[in-house]
Amino acid sequence: MCDSKKFLSVDKQKWREFVRKNTLKNHNGDAVISRDDSWFYEDVWDKDFKELMTVNGDSPAGRLVR
Repeated sequence: MCDSKKFLSVDKQKWREFVRKNTLKNHNGDAVISRDDSWFYEDVWDKDFKELMTVNGDSPAGRLVR
């Protein structure tokens, strides 16, 4: 077993509780990023996303984006 799996398996319930307490959720229970979080305004992936949407002018992912 790799070290990370061993680390997490030692006290899985402790980690689940930690994640549950530190995950912001909306009224539907979906995990969301707060507008106050610096990651909310992260634009590093914008260029890659736009390229993905325009590969050969057609993309399965692009058809899902409205």
